[in-house]
Amino acid sequence: MRDFTLTTYEKLLAGLKNAGFKFCTLEDICRGEQEGRFVVLRHDVDRRPQNALRMAILENEAGISSTYYFRVKKEVFIPEIIKKISDLGHEIGYHFEDLTSRHGDVDEAVSSFRNNIEMFRKIVPVHTVSMHGRPLSKFDNRELLKSIDLAELGILCEPYSIVEKLKMAYLTDVGRKWNNSALNLRDKVSGQKELNLRTTFDIIEVLESGMADKKLMINIHPERWEEELLPWIVNAVWQKMKNGLKYVLIRMRHGS
Repeated sequence: MRDFTLTTYEKLLAGLKNAGFKFCTLEDICRGEQEGRFVVLRHDVDRRPQNALRMAILENEAGISSTYYFRVKKEVFIPEIIKKISDLGHEIGYHFEDLTSRHGDVDEAVSSFRNNIEMFRKIVPVHTVSMHGRPLSKFDNRELLKSIDLAELGILCEPYSIVEKLKMAYLTDVGRKWNNSALNLRDKVSGQKELNLRTTFDIIEVLESGMADKKLMINIHPERWEEELLPWIVNAVWQKMKNGLKYVLIRMRHGS
């Protein structure tokens, strides 16, 4: 069976259910509304919002609510899709990259961030945000949060700080491989132990054997999940090329 298909994703959801995880949104966690064993499914919609909609429909049919973060790029910020996903019972948040898009100008980035939040709120409620990594930029979007009063804007939290605060286990499909530290420039949480999980099937196997962690966040990029064979192959080839570029960039930045 191929990895990174909706069929495989469905099996992951079933594995989480069978392991006793409750599904909740990041907003639920920020409001302190979950206890016991729970999982936050966080989706960073960097590209291909139609993929996000297909994933959102699948989750809705399984009785699951998750969180979707959208960029404001023209090809990603499609109000009709954002509204449909919200109407399916999912949380919508802003996947911000204002510091990189404003070339490091903090004042301009803060103004852009505020305007974009309001643009989202004309469509759906927004209570959480998540930074977009932009690995080719020298600016780290997470640094912008030092210059913004999130509470003033009605923003409850962002995922990385809440994962650290609650000591949640964190999994991400960066580079189309799970927790691939060699290709992960910014999608990281401090203090996380290295998990030997490279495929979705590895995760399912751990769930079936009895996962020790009771609090879990899984970061999923819907653009990487394709059911049809041809788009799946194109995606795999393109990701391999991107991984090569990211690997060189990381080695150059760290001087190794």
